[in-house]
Amino acid sequence: MRAGVLVAPHALELREFDLPRPGPGQVLVRVRATALCTWEQRTYAGIQDIKTPFVGGHETAGTVAALGEGVLSVRLGDHVALGPVACDECHYCRRGFPARCESNLGRFSLDGAWGPWGLAEFKLVPARAAFRVSDELSFAEASLCEPISCVVHSVRALRPELGDDVVIIGAGPMGLLNLLVLKQRGVRVIVCELDAARRDKARSLGADVVLDLHDGDFVEQVRGLTEGRGAEAVVAAVGSAQVDALAFDMVAKTGKVVLFASAHPSPELSVDHNLIHKNEVDVLGVEGKSVQDFLIAVRLLSHRLIDVRPLIDRRVPLTELETAFELAMRPDTYRVVVTP
Repeated sequence: MRAGVLVAPHALELREFDLPRPGPGQVLVRVRATALCTWEQRTYAGIQDIKTPFVGGHETAGTVAALGEGVLSVRLGDHVALGPVACDECHYCRRGFPARCESNLGRFSLDGAWGPWGLAEFKLVPARAAFRVSDELSFAEASLCEPISCVVHSVRALRPELGDDVVIIGAGPMGLLNLLVLKQRGVRVIVCELDAARRDKARSLGADVVLDLHDGDFVEQVRGLTEGRGAEAVVAAVGSAQVDALAFDMVAKTGKVVLFASAHPSPELSVDHNLIHKNEVDVLGVEGKSVQDFLIAVRLLSHRLIDVRPLIDRRVPLTELETAFELAMRPDTYRVVVTP
């Protein structure tokens, strides 16, 4: 089989590997689609240092090609999205936080190349990492179960109430996926975005209000929409000190600020201590997903409760992986999908 191997920033090689055989409790998946997350984009660009050789790709879907002994959860030919595997044994798993599992069971090495291995023609996974999806979904859509599951993880932690005002700062790929999931919770979604094209995309995906800086300060507009209170929740879907400061200025008393996006480099969080203390504001850091989050994402997509097709910009073959990365890093794309 072939895999796209990152050997240095902006340097990829298409290498041949022996096809692995599934052992007991494992399945071999023929990869049909892997979307390029911002994590892979950062490693490719050298923004985030990582050990090489590295095979990225963790937003992955495909078909079951071979079964190891004892596997009953999937069958040959099943369409699957590849999700998390918690060890159930580490401190965080035992405390009920499987998204913080310390084992990283979804990664492995082959001939010295390590990583999640979605940018390959085949991937070997524990059977419990393979979640069956509807055959009606394209593989490109199914690959987005992973980022949707991260959003589900955030929304489940946020626990918005019906009728709440929720602000999303940033209408990039993850901001828009937050929009799609939050709309399932009966809240009014207010999107703040500087880029006109992304504002249009947010409107087309169902945002209730989309704010433009040309119409006034974002904070003043949010307060104007909420009788001066601010929003019950603010999701910072861009990682920056400026966005963090905006989020705390927009949130209402007893509200919640969700730090959804990572930041590179990571800024210091500077906020008035008494704003949090006296106003009883919750600050939520969210990252990753649990098995339950992933199952919810699979159901949302398989039942077409949300539609991610407008966010899939291009499908690019594995043989043109460098082109795929260059396209993915452009500000006018949302998700570029590699098709091995």
